[in-house]
Amino acid sequence: MSTHLPPLRRKIFGAYALLVALSAAALGGLFLAEGRVDDVVFQKVLTRNYDSIRAATRMRLDWIQRPLTPASQADFSAALRFAQGNITEPGEAEALRVIARQWRLHVADPSAADDRAMLRGIDALVGVNEAGMRALAVQAHQQNRLILMGLLVIVAITLLLTLLIARRLARGLARPLIQMSEEIGRPRSFERPLQLPEADSRELEVLRLRLQEWWEQARGKQRERLENEFIGVLSHELKTPLQSLGTATELLDRKRDKMDPSLHMLLDLILEDLRRIRGVANDFVQVSQLNVRSVRLNLELVDLGAKVDQWMRPFRVLAEQRGVELRFEAGEGGGLCRVDPVKFGWVVSNLLSNALRVSSVGQRVTVQVSDQKLYVELTVEDQGPGIEPSLRERIFEPYFQGQGTNAERTAGLLGLGLTIAKELVEAHEGAIEALDAPLQGSLFRVLLPLAARPKPEEPH
Repeated sequence: MSTHLPPLRRKIFGAYALLVALSAAALGGLFLAEGRVDDVVFQKVLTRNYDSIRAATRMRLDWIQRPLTPASQADFSAALRFAQGNITEPGEAEALRVIARQWRLHVADPSAADDRAMLRGIDALVGVNEAGMRALAVQAHQQNRLILMGLLVIVAITLLLTLLIARRLARGLARPLIQMSEEIGRPRSFERPLQLPEADSRELEVLRLRLQEWWEQARGKQRERLENEFIGVLSHELKTPLQSLGTATELLDRKRDKMDPSLHMLLDLILEDLRRIRGVANDFVQVSQLNVRSVRLNLELVDLGAKVDQWMRPFRVLAEQRGVELRFEAGEGGGLCRVDPVKFGWVVSNLLSNALRVSSVGQRVTVQVSDQKLYVELTVEDQGPGIEPSLRERIFEPYFQGQGTNAERTAGLLGLGLTIAKELVEAHEGAIEALDAPLQGSLFRVLLPLAARPKPEEPH
């Protein structure tokens, strides 16, 4: 599985965090702008326009209370100077010039000042600043409306982005699932592999790998079923003609004495080929029926060493004819275990047949049975050419015969013997493996669960 792919939850969290960060930044900018506007309006209204109106009000009160005392004149002069230094609105300077001119006339000659002109100037100063305050209020209101509209735009954009991100994540999740579903539902041969889309998240990658594993298992089961059906049909079709050929050949063999001696060799050839074809047919039947979960065993508590010595008797004659030494070695304990004497005897026979077939004159085949702590070990060792390391696992596959030459492959053998042996050993809850012999050749090792010895009965 690709570990670099991000989990789906991380992608969702990342998109959510990015959206929240963008929204927070936009909202923060709006609130900062609103605070800035409010601060500017508050500062201008209170410290500028309001102060000018307050100075104008003081001048009005001092002017109305004439004759002016020295203190009133000082207050008027101070208010006038403050207003002249706090000009903020258009028209404010003209009003102050009118007030300043009338004030200079009054200072020079109190009777020379125009009372109406002074009050009009003061009223104009107040009016200009009040108009500025109203304009600032209108401006602040408009800016607040713009900020509110901006807030609504940000909310709308945030919702739109949320929908787009959710849609993208949903499409990223749904598209591979739909493609996987369509690929699985599409009619196809089991020989064709699944074409699943690449995943962009860890969860989809796990699902893709699980579907591929399931498909491979289904392909394997389908292939196995078809092979079993083929082998079953083939073995059934071979059974009848083989029976007829066998009967006819046996009748001819009984009348061998009445036949021309030149035909004896042909009769022997027919008998040998018939024996080989029967062996192939029997192998087909056993492969089609053997399965670890379906093999029925009649288990018996046996001394494996004694049984192996018994099963080896027919092979001693064959080994002697081929000039091969066949040796049996039994360790301590005898190898007590529970096996099916018929089916496990076939395993030993197959291993011995293979060992003798690859052995040459003067070589030795050694069979050993020994007790280990938890299991019984059976080994069959030969001094033949051995097995290449790259082929040790494949030799238990059906129909596999290695890389030998045609002369080295015995006619009539399909490479099913070790397959059947492996199935039978595993049906006994054991294991079988192929190893290199210590010096030369190959060594097959079989492990079976060790059975507890029964307690001896106490004498009555």
